[in-house]
Amino acid sequence: MLVRAMTTAVIVMMSTASAWAADPAEGRKIAQRWCAECHLVSPDQSGSVPVGPPTFETIAKGQAGNADYLKTFLAAPHTKDMRGLKLNRYDINDLAAYIGSLGTN
Repeated sequence: MLVRAMTTAVIVMMSTASAWAADPAEGRKIAQRWCAECHLVSPDQSGSVPVGPPTFETIAKGQAGNADYLKTFLAAPHTKDMRGLKLNRYDINDLAAYIGSLGTN
């Protein structure tokens, strides 16, 4: 009985953890929807963006590409142009995972 209860608990914890796992593909969709007006969010993005905001690839390869830093920054954007950006924690995790994936290329 105890083994069955422990097995069930482990399965529940694993399924919950996977539900919270970051999804870079979803992060790319969020970036294309909310960020592509000002940032180059992918190497294959077409169109122009303002001069100044860094590309997501540059962010990923720099010190700001750290996942914890990105999550903190995205939770409370502090730049004038990003004040209206409101993302939930799942979007933030997905977006940070996507940006981080660009640093490995």
